[in-house]
Amino acid sequence: MDIPVDNTSSVDLAGFVRPASVRLVGRFDRGDKPLVKMARYLRQHGFTGPVEVVTDRRDDALAGHLSVIATDLVTSPAAELAVVAVRAPLVAETIDQLGSAGHRRAVILSSGFGESGGADLEAEVLVAARRWGMRVVGPNCQGIWSRVDGFAGSFSDYLEAASSERYGRTAVVSQSGAVAYSLASLLDRTGNPAAMVISTGNEADLDWAELTAHAISHPQVDTVLAYLEQIESIDQLRRANDAVLAAGGRFALLKGGRTQLGTKAAASHTAALASNGAVLEHICRDLGIDLARDLHELVAVASLPPAADRRRVAVLSTSGGTGVVAADLLGDERITVPEFSLATRQALDGLLGPTAATANPVDVTAAAATDPGLIPRAWGLLMDSGEVDVVLVIITMVTGAKLEETVTGLTRAMAARPDAAAPMVVLFAPPPLRGTAGELLREAAIVTFDTLASAVSALATPRLGDPRPAAELASSATPHEGGPTAEVLTDVALLADFAALGLPVVPRAEVPAESLPGPDIGPGPFVLKLITDDLHKAAAGNIDVGPIVRDDLAAAAGRLIGDRFGDHPPRVQVQRYLHAALEVFVGFHRDRTFGAVATIGLGGRLAEPLKAVRHWTLPIAPDDLARGLRATLLGELLDTLPGDATGELVRVVSALAGYFLDRPGLTELDVNPVLFDVRGEPWLIDAAGLEIASEGKN
Repeated sequence: MDIPVDNTSSVDLAGFVRPASVRLVGRFDRGDKPLVKMARYLRQHGFTGPVEVVTDRRDDALAGHLSVIATDLVTSPAAELAVVAVRAPLVAETIDQLGSAGHRRAVILSSGFGESGGADLEAEVLVAARRWGMRVVGPNCQGIWSRVDGFAGSFSDYLEAASSERYGRTAVVSQSGAVAYSLASLLDRTGNPAAMVISTGNEADLDWAELTAHAISHPQVDTVLAYLEQIESIDQLRRANDAVLAAGGRFALLKGGRTQLGTKAAASHTAALASNGAVLEHICRDLGIDLARDLHELVAVASLPPAADRRRVAVLSTSGGTGVVAADLLGDERITVPEFSLATRQALDGLLGPTAATANPVDVTAAAATDPGLIPRAWGLLMDSGEVDVVLVIITMVTGAKLEETVTGLTRAMAARPDAAAPMVVLFAPPPLRGTAGELLREAAIVTFDTLASAVSALATPRLGDPRPAAELASSATPHEGGPTAEVLTDVALLADFAALGLPVVPRAEVPAESLPGPDIGPGPFVLKLITDDLHKAAAGNIDVGPIVRDDLAAAAGRLIGDRFGDHPPRVQVQRYLHAALEVFVGFHRDRTFGAVATIGLGGRLAEPLKAVRHWTLPIAPDDLARGLRATLLGELLDTLPGDATGELVRVVSALAGYFLDRPGLTELDVNPVLFDVRGEPWLIDAAGLEIASEGKN
């Protein structure tokens, strides 16, 4: 089906969140129908404009919230926003009629489209909308609630008891309506109620990125939380992030469906290590997007300072044991728990007394249960020191009135330091013993956790890298579908290509097994490989990593070949043995969403078990690659080698990346390992690839 050219650029999206008038199209004959609930919520939450319904099935007893009841879409004047809730087969015709009547915005609540096999119906809706230059949210969505604009254009039951009087500066954009209002509910509990909730549904027209850009343009919004089940491309992700950055805002993301069960059967290390979710994680780190792992973490991230401002964490607890556990968890996430200066420790000693532990973590001890001012004063002292970015406050053994006094003291201390990052509080007191402490924390917008793990997880988002300019994250060639025309490229041809690029390839010779020890390639010792199409030679038993002395080469080849190959034994490759100081894995693949991706990490047999890897989209500037590597475990190990091992790896990866990008048919490329010898010099040892044959190639 041909979709007309998009002619909707003149449509102002503000009409979706603060329309002057609303037209509801669909059934209005039962109190549980979406349009009936929406009409009630519009009035309940302060919408004062005209609300009319166009329906042929109504109950006049339900019409008290309406301005007009009509039966004809065409004759009455167009409203600024139309909301459609008719059966899926009737939606395209309804959109066409609305367009002919002058409507240019519609929210489609109806389901039964692409989410359940109705992709053709969805395409018909887009055709009808484009015909009239109309913008559409949905179908299969729960509408839009702009609390900050007094527009409750949703049928979610959440709005039944929600308050419109207080809101924060966070917008929620979600492809799932249920998740959208779950996030809104969680934001209420943090004392940071959502300013805006947008359910995008199937995104036949307006997608989450465009709606994110519009949400962040609102003067009352500075943070966007997004729940996504599908990201079309890195360009879509970049568009949303660019808009948020341009507005000086904050963007946090939760992606559903991050894991791939199929990675266990992957053909190469790259495929096993570079799942779509793993690549997304590193792209988000490069873009500076907070990537959460669950709804609670996503909401917590919205209330925390940006990652760059929470790198140094102080732990302040009323129990030494919980402080130690917290420090361990922070260490696991490679979050810095800095040692305090002598001046800061002396100040803490003077405040907390001789029984307290004033290193980091700080143990206030049970004295906090008798003096509720200790925790607030210690927090203030730590923030004033300039030595930490955020304080993780762990409260146990303090309950009831003393807990309420402690929390009140914290809120007052925060008010005296408006520029300081708010504390994160882990509260172990059970609800019956908390009194009003929880409500006081919510009113102060202090993020509260029930477990140490959840608090540390939120602090650790994002976990890797530094933000990289979005303009440098260009997607590359269109990914190829796999298929029966895929050809395995072995190390013989690939390493010859790499040597031609001037890369350091370890000396080797290819010989028939019966002619071993073969030509002289040096005094040895050696490594021996069978030349086969196996991508995993070690797993297939086709490599002896040595060291093998020259006189033992023939016997070693005999052991490898055995009787597995009958009368057609493979040729063998004799390769110089190197004493390895470090093995690095370098891989490339073409992701269907993000384009060409590089994966770099610990290599050899450790590549898949440890999964200590980092992903980058290509192309990437050498300086950005070097900076990203130095933020990883691999970078720390490279720094232990002589010379500039990181710089050498950047040179190798940059050349390999150019080789990969220049061959659009190459879908996967493994170089494993790139071996660093004891002098810190890199050597390319083994390689494999998958290439899709071009048209006409046999």
